[in-house]
Amino acid sequence: AKSEEPRAVVQGVMLIHKLLSVGTSPPIQEVFDSGVVESLAACMVTPNTVMGQEASWALATMACDGDRARLNYIVGLNAIPVWVDHLTNGSDACKRPAVVGLLCVAGGGAKFRSLVLTQNIIPLLLDVINRTMNSSGGEDSFPLMWTSVQLVSSLVRHNPPPPASTIASTVPMFAMLLQHSEPVVALQAIWAI
Repeated sequence: AKSEEPRAVVQGVMLIHKLLSVGTSPPIQEVFDSGVVESLAACMVTPNTVMGQEASWALATMACDGDRARLNYIVGLNAIPVWVDHLTNGSDACKRPAVVGLLCVAGGGAKFRSLVLTQNIIPLLLDVINRTMNSSGGEDSFPLMWTSVQLVSSLVRHNPPPPASTIASTVPMFAMLLQHSEPVVALQAIWAI
């Protein structure tokens, strides 16, 4: 991702994302060791939607592997506020990898969950859920909605809990999701409540 040629950078970022998406043992440490992680973080904020989406997916994949040192490094590269920005200002293509990245960060433990919560993320996620449930996107919008529901549930049901007002703001949405036609969504709402 160090090339000056935009097309070459996009192709390189796409290749890294594809490499990280293979099988059950993607070469995450090798990608870290190659020195491209900082460049991937920089690519997330580019106006090029494809590059931003692919870089976001690559970093989300690396954040999800469970290694705390790598997660700390990714968080230190400002990934959380960039992913939050993708929820409000990014293209639809950048929203799902942003939610996946935030879900993986929040899953790293109380410290990381608190970092995500400090971004005032709950209202943004509730908006994403409402928009995707009310969109005509059908099955295309379901993965974004489902992942957003998982993230909100994760943020409100673990210790230490967020402020009571934050939890209260999610109750109407979870109550509505109890009636969702997809059993996995209703089950997630039950877990959260």
